Parts: sequence; C-alpha cells; structure tokens
Amino acid sequence: MSSANATVDLDDTEGLLDADRDGLLRASAMAGAQVRATAAAIDEGALNSVAGGQRTRTLLWVADRGGAGTAGNILAAAFGGSAGEPMVVAA
Repeated sequence: MSSANATVDLDDTEGLLDADRDGLLRASAMAGAQVRATAAAIDEGALNSVAGGQRTRTLLWVADRGGAGTAGNILAAAFGGSAGEPMVVAA
C-alpha cells in the first residue's frame, strides 16, 4: 500500500490485517464494545460508591500509546463535542 493510488479491498481480510501494522483497526473495532460495557456498568451503579451522589464532570480515557490510546483519540474526535462532559485522553 505504498502507492498513492493503491486500491483498498475491504473484503480482503488478510490484506487489511497485513496493512494494519499498529493494530488500529482492531483497537477501533474494540472501542465500541469497551464504551458499551462501561456505559452498562455505570447504569448498573458501578461508580455509585465513589461518586458520592455527584454528577460526572469529566471522562478520562487512560491508555498506553498503542491501539487503546489511538482508540481513545478516535472516540474523542468522533464524540467529544457531543458528550455531556469533557473528554480527556491520557496516553
């Protein structure tokens, strides 16, 4: 995929995985599941013991500089402006 006019075949799973050297496709795909799991845990009261009745003020995404950090950056870019609280990515 070094050519500026390279064609990407989205049906070629092996080709996509070979081109994804940093694992960003997998991280992006997994980000949605992680966000849904976190939202479900919050709905079930997972943070009640530490929230003390206070409303959430900031969403922190703490990750290494690999795929999880990139997924956080993608999430912040896609939804940061529409979220009810500011989102901070620490990678």
